[in-house]
Amino acid sequence: MRISIPTASGWHEIPNTQLKTQCPHVNEYHLGNCENVIAAWSGAIADTKRNRMIIWGGGHVDYSGNELYALDLNSLKMTRLNDPSLPDSSGNCLPANPDGTPASRHTYNGMAYLTNVDKMFAFNGSLACGSGANTSFDAWTNDLATLQWARESYTGTSPGTESPSWAFGNTADYDPNTNLVFATDPGGLYSYDSARHVWARLSKRTMDYHMSAVVDPVRRLYILFGGTSAAGGGILVANIEKGSKYQITDWNSVVHGCEELQNAIYPGLAYNPVRKSVVGWTGGDAVYLFNPSTRSCSKLTYPGGPGPAQKNGTFGRFRYFPSLGVFALVNSATQNAFLLRLDAR
Repeated sequence: MRISIPTASGWHEIPNTQLKTQCPHVNEYHLGNCENVIAAWSGAIADTKRNRMIIWGGGHVDYSGNELYALDLNSLKMTRLNDPSLPDSSGNCLPANPDGTPASRHTYNGMAYLTNVDKMFAFNGSLACGSGANTSFDAWTNDLATLQWARESYTGTSPGTESPSWAFGNTADYDPNTNLVFATDPGGLYSYDSARHVWARLSKRTMDYHMSAVVDPVRRLYILFGGTSAAGGGILVANIEKGSKYQITDWNSVVHGCEELQNAIYPGLAYNPVRKSVVGWTGGDAVYLFNPSTRSCSKLTYPGGPGPAQKNGTFGRFRYFPSLGVFALVNSATQNAFLLRLDAR
């Protein structure tokens, strides 16, 4: 019997969608624990053209496979899209595998779906190698029509250059108004133009590295939640309208009702065009709707939610799919995926 997306509002668990059931056979690849594709500080994008959440992660001493997974909302199935590449065996910590694909890494919140070119974008991360120098300063795109990887331009790797200079705690999201990827590392705000293959540093600010980010395309804002205000996090907002100064502003003293998002570790964030709000999930049955115009959050609670959030963070594994009117959440490799509908159909 075909399973369809429920029309009622609330949380809906999708049966038989545990990512661990799709892992490569451990005796064939010897790459570590595939559950760390999620558990090891890694995220996902929303492929809104095909209604799929694409999950990519691993890295450091946790997992060496670089394969892609997809939660397909058309079929309501979890699948592995490709086989992992064999990693470099020289003992060096290299950002690319011998076959030219990117090495496995913690992906954090540093991935985005480029609607204009139908590609997944990812940058930096903690590479799959020993506990030594495992940082990666690079950027990649994956053509989602062919699953082919391509290495993108990266103009510099040290402070003072135009490209991000931290390998961890990164955020990224795509802006449909400019076709740019806006991104942060814990030292500032950047943009990447995939058409011109150019990075630009837009502004500097020291910030908490436990944050997630989302673009509000209507108000032209880049909004970051998470960490703590004491460490330079909480809620930070940048005006990303063309011609602005792109300054990152601390909104902690001017928002109310948003404490759960402000103090979360890498919360799940997604923009909802119906409610014109940022929707955040930090675990449990509740979600928080942030209205940047009123600088306030409202709480919505539905029974039967996913339970506690993955302890290392949700990152981009909470996404909105506008053609279906639902959010999708992949919280853990050992747990079924969930759908959330705010407005009944």
